[in-house]
Amino acid sequence: GNRTVHSPFNAIAWREEGTVELWDDEETEELVPLAKTIDECIVQPIRSQHQLVTAATLHLFLVHLKLRDHLAALRRYVLMNAGDFADALASMFFAGLQEGVDWCNASKANRVLELALKVTNHNTDPYSSHLTLGVDATSTPHKNRGMKALDFLSFDYNVEWPLTLVLTPSSMKLYNRIFLFLLQQKRVAFVLRDIWNYFSSQAASASYTNRAYIRQLEMFRHEIQ
Repeated sequence: GNRTVHSPFNAIAWREEGTVELWDDEETEELVPLAKTIDECIVQPIRSQHQLVTAATLHLFLVHLKLRDHLAALRRYVLMNAGDFADALASMFFAGLQEGVDWCNASKANRVLELALKVTNHNTDPYSSHLTLGVDATSTPHKNRGMKALDFLSFDYNVEWPLTLVLTPSSMKLYNRIFLFLLQQKRVAFVLRDIWNYFSSQAASASYTNRAYIRQLEMFRHEIQ
């Protein structure tokens, strides 16, 4: 009732009770559990190869392709960790909005990006060359120049395969959601500062009624700080 199967190790016969018989060259019989045979002949070699491939992949991405440096660049520029660059980029866009500039143009947006990198000396960073600004062609600029006036902008980070396996379009969408949120906060701060500067310049020559109104604004500013 035994079924004999040829193996590169020994001849193997499966018994009904879940054990195998191994015959060596001297034809001495030894019973080995089937689970142990599968573990030693299949599972352990696969695990060993998995560990080797994992180590080689990590070395490729972290050492050769410098993935951590690319992620640091995304944090620096897209997540605005480089404050001087973020302020320069936002200020140029906001000043253009005040003048009625239509930023829904990729060429104009990328000229601002290049200038912001240059004035903050980040253009010497080799990783900054991977950055470009894209424009959503289906969006229309907000004519009210409000908080979401620049929501059609998005960062692209251009890398080659196999880095594209990590820095995927879906991951860049998440980065850009954070970028637009931070840009909106900067937009609010810019407008509030502009309003405050206007009222401060008018305070000296304002009438009594307007001075009282300015005083209320000062109190409100104190409360929200």
